[in-house]
Amino acid sequence: MRPLFRSFRASIVLIVSLSFAFPAFASSELDRARQALGSKDFAKAIEIAVELPANMALDAALINARAYLELGKFADASIAAKSAVDLDPTSFDARFLLATALERSGSPNLAAIQFRRAIDLSRNDFERQISVDAISRIGASKAVQLRGSIGLSPSTNFNKATSNEEVELIFGTGSIVSDKPRGALGLSYSVSAENPSFPEYSLGISGILAEETEDGRTTIAVSKRLPTGAGYVDLGLQGSWSGGEYYQNSVSLLSSNQVAEFADSLTYGVEAISFAGGVSELDLSVATRFTLLEADALTLTAVLRAKRHISESVKLASVSGGLSLSGQFDLSVFDAQISGSLNARKWDGVEALFVRARHDQDALISVLVSPKNFSIYGLKPVLRGSSFRRNSNIATYDIISQDFYFGLQVTF
Repeated sequence: MRPLFRSFRASIVLIVSLSFAFPAFASSELDRARQALGSKDFAKAIEIAVELPANMALDAALINARAYLELGKFADASIAAKSAVDLDPTSFDARFLLATALERSGSPNLAAIQFRRAIDLSRNDFERQISVDAISRIGASKAVQLRGSIGLSPSTNFNKATSNEEVELIFGTGSIVSDKPRGALGLSYSVSAENPSFPEYSLGISGILAEETEDGRTTIAVSKRLPTGAGYVDLGLQGSWSGGEYYQNSVSLLSSNQVAEFADSLTYGVEAISFAGGVSELDLSVATRFTLLEADALTLTAVLRAKRHISESVKLASVSGGLSLSGQFDLSVFDAQISGSLNARKWDGVEALFVRARHDQDALISVLVSPKNFSIYGLKPVLRGSSFRRNSNIATYDIISQDFYFGLQVTF
């Protein structure tokens, strides 16, 4: 088997993990053991650690774990580190040493669990980062890398029913038959997979499992990214199901290029969409992204976009455009993101029974908050809330909706 920690970066991580300072006690024996470690006399350090009194059992276990790692006795190092974890489950040093010993003894999956726990117990950004790097290193050695999130998505309005009761039709005013806005609970999930040997390809599955079957949805997407001189080109294939039934599939080609002269990037694309029932649509889009402000604790960005929807269906053929603003705040305790968008869409023709072509104006604002230095086995809790309102010149398309999400997501 190929030895682990062969790379320079991995060696640095190991050296760092073996250099944590142990709690200072007024003990000449403890000082002697630490001096032996410093002088790389690891056998002597183990010999002295055996003689340490019972009230220094944690120090003895940490010293033994470090010394056995340096001597290449990974099984013994795992036993010693496990003893340290048992003595103090909240010790970052013990968790990191145990994870390192497990990785070097050929148990990467068990090591990843302990590295995730070390993230939870990290006392500063440095300790958190070396744990994250270790998990990334383990992931890079696997044939398939998985990332994802899972959480609860309670919603005030799954079906986004209108609050209006009447609509103007060609033969007069009619009543809207629509479900009342209602609350519901869903399980939201997202998983992506990549093969390190083929990093340009990715597979993603996302959706929501709802209390009511018709509210559930699933999307499967496959993409390939091709680097270009100033950006990249993405080729994508996507299929969607709603309520357990096929809804739509699409093929897309998206190109993004850096254009430092006037913006961060310029993205343009084409997407062919086929809906259930044989209806199709061709979308042509363009978007440009700007960084308005970039400071230590605050980043503000804006995206300006336009899209042309080409279709034989009067329900789809339209033109749309909008502006999105996003601010990311690096607070002392929390990371926060506030975003908002305005969008307008005008349809080409008049749908049956209506007296005019549809014209919508959308407004969305959302807030996302997550704790900076707290995680559960490396998964970061996330709370997101959003409010959406659509005003349409055809009342049946009006929407008022508030949605919330709480979940755990991988952040590396």
